[in-house]
Amino acid sequence: GSIGVVGGDSGHTGDSNPAPVTGMAAVSNPLASVIPPDPTKLTCTAGGTLTGSVGPAVAGGTVCYSGNVTLKNVTLRQGTFVFTGNVTLSGSITSGTGGSTIDIDSGALSISTGTTLALIAPTTGTYSGIALMEPVTNTNQITIQKGDASGSITGIIYAPSAELFLQDSGGDKSGGLTLVTDLIVGTLFDKTATLSLQSYSSVVPSSPLVKVALVE
Repeated sequence: GSIGVVGGDSGHTGDSNPAPVTGMAAVSNPLASVIPPDPTKLTCTAGGTLTGSVGPAVAGGTVCYSGNVTLKNVTLRQGTFVFTGNVTLSGSITSGTGGSTIDIDSGALSISTGTTLALIAPTTGTYSGIALMEPVTNTNQITIQKGDASGSITGIIYAPSAELFLQDSGGDKSGGLTLVTDLIVGTLFDKTATLSLQSYSSVVPSSPLVKVALVE
């Protein structure tokens, strides 16, 4: 419904609908109370290339992978996935029943050309509503829609200190990604021909960004 910018904007902003309003006052982080998992308190498995069904042994649990990881043709079991290194998504990446949260603790996230996503945030638990997450200490870029990536991300992208880079026209060759999300990011770099976002919180009433108040 609106676009507010703290400071200024640049590039092709004249075709933005609605037009950006610049010079806005900064707002506080609405999810500042969300504390990502601490990998030093987890037992982390060596990364590498993961395929097939991966994730916590117990639905809704947490699993940790150390080093650089490639997820290739993977179904993510319900729960939280913590990665201490760089993460590359390749092939088909699907959230299974119950949804999943990907937490990039200290590395960067990138998506290979031709990747098909079906990432869905959980609607219960500590990280309900969050599909992709980086702690405030991680400033590494999240690169989405590279080449002809397609599919969907349904859930909040929470990376308050990082840049979210949307690239390559939203994946022209196969229609691009459908983003049902709310963005809490340090910087948004939009390099797509057309960017269309639907608010996750307007679709999912249990979103942590929706507040309920009792009034008389």
